[in-house]
Amino acid sequence: MLIALALALSDAHAADPTWAWPEDERRRFYVESTLGVPIEWWYRLPNNQVRVSYTRLRFVTTCGVVSATEDAWRLRCDLDDLELLASQSVEGEGDLAAVLTEYERLLQDAYLQVRLGRDGRLLGVDLEGFSKRDAAWAGQHEMLRLMFRRALAGLELTPPEVSDSPWTARDWLVVSSPYDMASVSTARMAHTPRWEGESTLVVESEGRGTVALGDGGRVYLYGGNPVLGAQGVAYTVDAWATGRFDTASGSWLERSWAAIGAPTNASTVQGNPYVQGGYLRLLGPDEAAPAMGPSAPWGDGVAEVGSDMALREWGEVLVERELVDDAPLPFRKDPHLWVAVGPGVHLNNALSRSGGGWVSAGWRFPMLVSAGVFGRYDLGGRFHDLYRVSDRAVGAGLWFDTSLRVSPRLGVLGGVTSRRFEQGDPGAAWIPFVGPEVGVSGQLTERFAVNLVGRAPIDFTQVMLHDDQSSHEAMPRVSADVALEISVRVF
Repeated sequence: MLIALALALSDAHAADPTWAWPEDERRRFYVESTLGVPIEWWYRLPNNQVRVSYTRLRFVTTCGVVSATEDAWRLRCDLDDLELLASQSVEGEGDLAAVLTEYERLLQDAYLQVRLGRDGRLLGVDLEGFSKRDAAWAGQHEMLRLMFRRALAGLELTPPEVSDSPWTARDWLVVSSPYDMASVSTARMAHTPRWEGESTLVVESEGRGTVALGDGGRVYLYGGNPVLGAQGVAYTVDAWATGRFDTASGSWLERSWAAIGAPTNASTVQGNPYVQGGYLRLLGPDEAAPAMGPSAPWGDGVAEVGSDMALREWGEVLVERELVDDAPLPFRKDPHLWVAVGPGVHLNNALSRSGGGWVSAGWRFPMLVSAGVFGRYDLGGRFHDLYRVSDRAVGAGLWFDTSLRVSPRLGVLGGVTSRRFEQGDPGAAWIPFVGPEVGVSGQLTERFAVNLVGRAPIDFTQVMLHDDQSSHEAMPRVSADVALEISVRVF
């Protein structure tokens, strides 16, 4: 009897997290997807186009079986309600609100055709009922189809070979390219199950993969220039998910997931992460769906939802594990005008030390490069214990940084500098110089950053060697400047 009881208890938890979908059953899901792409999407209408890098899609969908085979179900998923938010990459470019409003109108009669494999794989997502009347609209259709496909990626779950035991599986749709171009992705996910009640299995998943973009497609990079082959654009993606699967009905009850991709060291695109946060929940027959707002630009005051929280929480885990440098969402927008100002200390080979300040202003281009001008003024120091001198410099520079919140900052500076003696000799004329800049930049908010930088300008200055002003000599002056600056994004 004890043996029979033990076997009965064992059988109560013997079911796997395997999908089941009776042909007469309709299921209603609430779905969220927060998506940040490294290569901007174009949202287009006739005479209105906008570059977008971040979107948040929320929708309620009712799905039922259209047909079934031994390998998969073909589902029709009606879009009962939806909300599309988007963050504009370039301010003042087009009318994003009008584009989103038109997208929502056109999607009112659209539905999704989904192929869900009996092995738990999401085999295909098609967007039906949305206009594809010409090449431009076909491109928009494909972009929206990929967004819905990405939003439903959390449905995927490959069941284990052995019940009640941790298992691993290869590949996951979340760890793949979000573009309509050929790509290669590999991933390995580790799934850990635990029972919650008799039929609910909690599955926690974690893994890592690599995504390499391929050729072709209707994807455009910075400034609308096509990606020429896109070879060498590669990302390492960390992925995580947790969810509750009902083994009695064969469906997810809810699931949240996140994926954060950082460019590999050899990638030709640096500083632009690929991120996705997702959340879905099976709604009961009489359960009210979450309210949807109008589709609109994503700005201040937008409430955080489950997909945002999953992305933020997993980003914090990766920071703690030192797998990423900082939070997953970039703060810098391209392009923009910035101004930086702050105190500095100036050292040179004449053993003079002086305090002063730097001011610089530049225009940041989409390719992570800024060009601008700068000025420096030092309050004065001693030269060979003879006279007090003051230094000043003006010039232009190129600066390189990334879109991460904490970013290395590299620069090349060139200009003219002058040393003025307060006694006797009026000092040297303006002398050309050139030198590097190395530092780090930390973004405090969307508009403010702190820069800690060191500079090493080199010039040849005619300096006085004696009190009687009888001789001068050209000395190479290698300076060292250390400055702490506040950088402000003007617009």
